[in-house]
Amino acid sequence: MHNLTVRKQPPKYFRRIHERDTNCVRSKLAKLVEDSQRNDIDVVKLQRRQGSRLRSGDWRVFVDRNDQNCEIEVFRIGLRRDIYYNP
Repeated sequence: MHNLTVRKQPPKYFRRIHERDTNCVRSKLAKLVEDSQRNDIDVVKLQRRQGSRLRSGDWRVFVDRNDQNCEIEVFRIGLRRDIYYNP
């Protein structure tokens, strides 16, 4: 079991997401916190950037996983069309 920390930007972004999508993203994050090596969720290491991305429909969640300290930090949430192009 990992600890989940969230930077400032994601909670503000959750206010703009439809409730159905918010619940989907939260359930995927809960699965990731339970076991960060699960195969049934789509988590891929980012190229040319730090961290990994969690896919939930059209939404992407950028996370830093630290398996040694059992920590997962969410640092960015956004739509697929926006998140990769905005710093």
